[in-house]
Amino acid sequence: MSDNEQTGVTVIVTERVLTDQNAVFEKELAAVISALMAMPGNLGVNVIRPEKERGTYHIISKFDTPEHLEAWTESETHVRWCDRKCDLTTVPTSTNTLSGLETWFSLPGPVMRTPPPKYKMAFVSWCAIFPIISLILLYLIPALSSFPLVIRAAVIAAVAIITMTYLMMPIASRIFSGWLYPAPPVVIADEVVTAPKNAR
Repeated sequence: MSDNEQTGVTVIVTERVLTDQNAVFEKELAAVISALMAMPGNLGVNVIRPEKERGTYHIISKFDTPEHLEAWTESETHVRWCDRKCDLTTVPTSTNTLSGLETWFSLPGPVMRTPPPKYKMAFVSWCAIFPIISLILLYLIPALSSFPLVIRAAVIAAVAIITMTYLMMPIASRIFSGWLYPAPPVVIADEVVTAPKNAR
């Protein structure tokens, strides 16, 4: 998993489509997803469709930076889509944006869960960072004592972030998964679309 996927922004858009507009919604959604995937910084799109003809769609997209997300939301395609889907849906759009700690706790695969409360995320993050800081204080800082402060700070920050992202947070999230996510996933995605490399 890339650094961008860990530190980026995830947007969950929920739409409830009118029963007689499903075909039109699907057609226009396909065009919107194509435009979305071509945007700079897009990391992929998940489409979660309703099990029955009448139901809720969840469109989950990821961007590497908030600036790239903002560029999409302000694009002409997105503005037209927001105007058009008002005629195709029954309730106002629900949008949930996840970033920072919440993206560390997003689960792999096409599932959708409510993010854990912030106090749970903070506790699990503390459990993950504590051994890293302890080892840095015990071994790394003495080994770097002869280097300038800027170099020491840069090395310590790099080691802490890489170890936290790729090792400790995945382990801590699995260990505490039952506490973090006591409820089952809301729904399983039936389609996963990955952005092409040249769109990233």
